[in-house]
Amino acid sequence: MKVGVVGATGVVGQEMLRLLESSPLGEYPPHLLASPRSAGRIVPWRDQELTVHPLDENADLAALDVSLMAAGSEIARQWAPRFVDAGGAVVDNSSAFRLDDDVPLVIPEVNPEMISPGPGIIANPNCSTIILLLVLKPLWSLTPRRIIADTYQAVSGAGRSGLDALEREGSGGEFRPGDPFPFPIHGNLFPTIGSVDDEGVTAEERKMLDETRKILSDPDIVVQGTCVRVPVA
Repeated sequence: MKVGVVGATGVVGQEMLRLLESSPLGEYPPHLLASPRSAGRIVPWRDQELTVHPLDENADLAALDVSLMAAGSEIARQWAPRFVDAGGAVVDNSSAFRLDDDVPLVIPEVNPEMISPGPGIIANPNCSTIILLLVLKPLWSLTPRRIIADTYQAVSGAGRSGLDALEREGSGGEFRPGDPFPFPIHGNLFPTIGSVDDEGVTAEERKMLDETRKILSDPDIVVQGTCVRVPVA
């Protein structure tokens, strides 16, 4: 099986590559794809050096059986259907397809029955949703009606820019509003991850609610979340 990693030079893409090193899916070296500005970079994998290829109109999508996407929602919306049209399966880490009715939102340890063989898109839930439902899985038989959850999330959840901000501020550098946090992160915590809606719910907290309802096929379950950004990598 030939596996592609889209967004191979980012924080999540690098973690995907690390996991592939010990996975049965890593029988063959993965094909690395990223933005044109990252094309040509060399990435170590096992005892090899792999070249990053540009994700553009010349990319050979039909050569890939499975593509792991870690390139953000905009890229996913543009390219995931093309991989499927070329005959492949896509596992997308972004929020692009999570709430689409025709795309399964899957945690393998929770609802693997939603996975269908063959070409198609499988959406990966948000990190906080995954951890929450893995913990609560043994309680399904009790039919919980209300979930109260607090999460404390590292700066790496904001990608490389989050890590850079923590390192810069920790070294005495200045705080840059919105880069990517609304407040200084070094030595600080704040319950604001993403935008805040009219009900006072942040985007991260809304994801936990909407995604939990979809994964459990329960539109009435209540999820009250408080998601806090903390100054760890």
